[in-house]
Amino acid sequence: MTKSKIIMADLDAKYLFPLEIKFLKEFGETADVIAITDKEYFDEYFALPKSADILLVSNELYSAELGMHSIGNVFVLSDGSDMPDVTSNVNFISKYTSINEIFSQVTSASSNTVKEKQTRIITFYSATGGTGKTTLAMGVAAALAKRFKKVLYINAESVNVFQHRLSDKQAFSTVDSARLATKHVGIYGSLKPFIRNEIFNYVPPFPSSLSSLGMDMTVYETIATEAKITKEYDAIIVDCDSSFREEKPSLFAASDRVFMLLHNSRLEAEATADVMNCISNRDKFLFICNDYSGEENETEKADRGIKIDEHVAHIEGAADMSVKELGENKEIQKLSYLID
Repeated sequence: MTKSKIIMADLDAKYLFPLEIKFLKEFGETADVIAITDKEYFDEYFALPKSADILLVSNELYSAELGMHSIGNVFVLSDGSDMPDVTSNVNFISKYTSINEIFSQVTSASSNTVKEKQTRIITFYSATGGTGKTTLAMGVAAALAKRFKKVLYINAESVNVFQHRLSDKQAFSTVDSARLATKHVGIYGSLKPFIRNEIFNYVPPFPSSLSSLGMDMTVYETIATEAKITKEYDAIIVDCDSSFREEKPSLFAASDRVFMLLHNSRLEAEATADVMNCISNRDKFLFICNDYSGEENETEKADRGIKIDEHVAHIEGAADMSVKELGENKEIQKLSYLID
């Protein structure tokens, strides 16, 4: 397989090094990454015709002559100073943007260079109610979309009540719901025309409980897995309720990552541990302590083998935030990077 070629050039080696590591980690064996931090070598390197898929270059090293080379996409890492004339295929990125956002912008604008999209199903679950699961699930969906990821949010609760955070609160019509009820296999293709967007894509709420519509909870796993096959999304967020019925192990098995939410509570640690006793493959599970205020870790005091992977501090006013506001919250953005 032909490798992509990525060149990055900046005279600040300390700045360039973590950026280089990010691209090496994400592309692995599918790309050659060349880092240049010396101006003399940079001039010598581009003295002869070069070809590359991506060039990231600081504005102090950029010149219009780079347009003479065969480079698919040029990204100027701008520090805000004046820029010389540029060629048509040049994109600008603030040099002081986070490494993850730089990577997202580069790969989003260079679709032919990006390795084959790997759609991930990320399930949010908690063994008890009231852990802020839907707040974090929708917030993470918005945070990923803010980083140029294409996201599908599926609220997989028996009764949908997530729409209060959205501008469009209208549910599926009863007629459309009845039509979907007959399409268990192939349901994603049938409901695709109804999918809405508000920062991220989402499946509209059903007008009543699934059982009253002639469907069961396994329909959500079917929607997620069929959507994954299309490779239309970077992430599919499945936000499921806290019940532990027979469909849950199957949904967990279909997921690439499961975020298990709980508060800093021995009782919730006990409930979570009881659920985990029914799970064979635990490697994909991450334990998230939500609404954490910094006190001693009660979950680990329970001594049931629950080790917290990430703490999410209390988010003041989260109950009244829009999905846009949730996606801009630093605690939720931090959580979204666990999906990368």
